[in-house]
Amino acid sequence: MAMGYANTADNLAPLVPDYLDAFRLSHDPFDISPADEPVFYPGAQREAILDQVAHLSQFSASVVVVAGESGSGRTTLRDLLQLHLQDRYLIANVGASAVGTPQQVFAEMATVLDCEVSADASTGELISAIRSGLQQLQREPERGDTLLLLLDDAHWLSDAVLS
Repeated sequence: MAMGYANTADNLAPLVPDYLDAFRLSHDPFDISPADEPVFYPGAQREAILDQVAHLSQFSASVVVVAGESGSGRTTLRDLLQLHLQDRYLIANVGASAVGTPQQVFAEMATVLDCEVSADASTGELISAIRSGLQQLQREPERGDTLLLLLDDAHWLSDAVLS
């Protein structure tokens, strides 16, 4: 199937307007804004990878690392994992650009747990508040009894933050 394009008012418009139907797409894959729900195409083992990461996140005591080249879909996978697990877990979704110190990671976790801590709380105070928040979380099963920390672009974090 050949597809041509026409230039109308400096916009490219497809000559075949029903390409979504022709390719059985639910929406235009090239018209996505960051506020939209992530688009997920389950082919090429993507769904199997999502299921495997979700399984490891639920049943492994280890840190789960998803690695890949720039543009390979790590952030999209993280977003889909959050959607997939949000009913079972309280999720702290943190990007490396938002944190530079261990205190900032702990502050993000404390925020998700609704802990009351001062803006200048020490690492020890944050850890204590997080422990209390986790204990409270276990007493409120309707919120989920586990906090799942998702770190995006963790390769940019310092060793101090990662440890």
